[in-house]
Amino acid sequence: MNTSFVRILIALVLGGCGSRVAVDGAAETDAGRECVGAPDRDASASSPAPTATPQPTATQPPPACTLDPGFPAGTSVVACGFPPHVTLIGGDDAALYVLTESGMFYRVDKTSGTKTLLYTAPNDGPSGPVVFALGQGNDAALAGGVLLAFTLGRGVWSLDTSAPSMPVKVLGDVFENPPLVDSTSMYFLRAEMAPGSVQYVDVERVPIGGGKATVLDPTYDTPVALGGGFVYVATEIDGSYVDPPYPHLRRVPIAGGPVTTVLETLDTSGSAGSIAADAEAVYVIGYGSASGTQAVPVTRFPADGGAPTTLTVAGAIDPEVPGPVPWGLRLDDAFVYYVASPQLGAVFGTGSAIYRIPNAAPMSTPQLVAQGTSIGPPLFDAEFVYLALQRGGTDGPIEGAVLRVPKGAPK
Repeated sequence: MNTSFVRILIALVLGGCGSRVAVDGAAETDAGRECVGAPDRDASASSPAPTATPQPTATQPPPACTLDPGFPAGTSVVACGFPPHVTLIGGDDAALYVLTESGMFYRVDKTSGTKTLLYTAPNDGPSGPVVFALGQGNDAALAGGVLLAFTLGRGVWSLDTSAPSMPVKVLGDVFENPPLVDSTSMYFLRAEMAPGSVQYVDVERVPIGGGKATVLDPTYDTPVALGGGFVYVATEIDGSYVDPPYPHLRRVPIAGGPVTTVLETLDTSGSAGSIAADAEAVYVIGYGSASGTQAVPVTRFPADGGAPTTLTVAGAIDPEVPGPVPWGLRLDDAFVYYVASPQLGAVFGTGSAIYRIPNAAPMSTPQLVAQGTSIGPPLFDAEFVYLALQRGGTDGPIEGAVLRVPKGAPK
């Protein structure tokens, strides 16, 4: 992939289309250019551009990174020396993309470990940097050469990954959930308010490269997963979490078509990151009222409606004995991965671990991929599992690091 044409779509609480800053700091104007990717009826995508200036000296040679003990054989450090608490927000054939909690966006070369600082989000006083850095679900994804991340703030933005640049707005503040993404489009619940009423409430698809929105599901459902040519949506919960009714899981073809029910009772929070799908099945982390205890099953539901399979049970098996909370469900071609930590999300400074199980057969004891501090959901390529974590504090300064674990290493 030619990374000069790759763009990261990031979510900032700032507004509008605007100038793009060249590597030497000179402004390259975007006069007359429209914001792409936004529905035609969204007028909010024309607000002023961010005013922060990217760092002019962004490329940093990799420091001497050493591997801490305790990781599987073959594990290596891709890059280190980041500010503490980093999140992997995507990857392509040549690079990984990393976001720090302080709002710094990096490109990391997979081979050399060279870091390029693409953009630093401005600090918004007591509330911190105006950027979405963490999340439980699909807060970032690489699709068709475009890297996406979202917030419920004021829009979705693009960032040139070939060099430091200013972000450009591509979608206004019209989505209720962090949009899901495939190689061509974004999928989200649009709920745009008008004075005294809700003007639009529907599930829409918007082309990443620009174009009109298409309504896929004209109801208040939330997209939670993509797979096998379908977008999966969870219904609203019209009642208590303790007693029925529970949310339902439905799906609609990504090209448009009838909405069909997949699960009448969705034993989950119904959020992206607790549900994943491929062409054969839907995978669900089953925390919720229907589980009955703190035990958390990970269940495979065949797409053809066959009998479900409990792949593993995570967390505690007794309400008196707390266990780690599973979240951040991810799939590769053979395994289901999840993060286990004391609470949902990669909380700064807390211990967590990444586990995996086969995607079609039960496993009572999941394979441990890696464990450390502040680990978030992994990324994959054909050979490696990539993860970001926090390390140091005892034998050295606290820093963020990115590691890679061979796919065959966990036992």
